[in-house]
Amino acid sequence: VRQAILAAPGLGRGHGPLGHGHAVAPFVP
Repeated sequence: VRQAILAAPGLGRGHGPLGHGHAVAPFVP
């Protein structure tokens, strides 16, 4: 989980479609 966040710091920081720190969702099934 943490690796996914680090892999996508942009999404993890709230710059993605979810933007709520759920960047791991699209990366982890």
